[in-house]
Amino acid sequence: MSKPKREHEAFLEGYKPALVINQSSKYFGEVSKLDYPRITPFDIGSDSYIFFQTEEQKQEYQRKMEGVEWGTYDFHLIVGETLGFPKKSVEYYARMRVLENKIGHYPDEERRDSVGVEWAGFFFSSHIDFVEQEIKWLFDTYQHEKAVGLPVSIWVTGFDTPDIPYGDFERMNVIVNRLQEHRKQKVIATA
Repeated sequence: MSKPKREHEAFLEGYKPALVINQSSKYFGEVSKLDYPRITPFDIGSDSYIFFQTEEQKQEYQRKMEGVEWGTYDFHLIVGETLGFPKKSVEYYARMRVLENKIGHYPDEERRDSVGVEWAGFFFSSHIDFVEQEIKWLFDTYQHEKAVGLPVSIWVTGFDTPDIPYGDFERMNVIVNRLQEHRKQKVIATA
């Protein structure tokens, strides 16, 4: 796997719409010294920040968050969309966080079906059954010169996968099929 682009780099290059970062991050100073609109505390941690590309984005985020409780489905949905993640993946993540809060532990469903995605400074979890569509959405949405051409990485815990060259959907499909087969074997082994 090649060295992935960091989230703050994608934000500073101008194509990642927002960035969540803590003061304890070694990259915080690099971002905070610039005059980006921000909100703190962003999260329940007092040292958390969310930075925006524009004041309009910050105001839109604040408008959407009015009356929204921390940790709810709507909270996760608004944050994920603001950070520029694909819609189905954001909805899936929000559902899993609500389920986790309800049952009191990490959902088995998420452990079974979730895949990680890294591309051009975007790091998020998705669902194995629609991850290819979500990556295509990323490629179509972020047509920035510093993003186009970068490889994408899809992974699950305990299963190594190679980087996928930008736009190589045939190879991506092969890897996703291998991950789906791996998932089926895990389900059979635990049954």
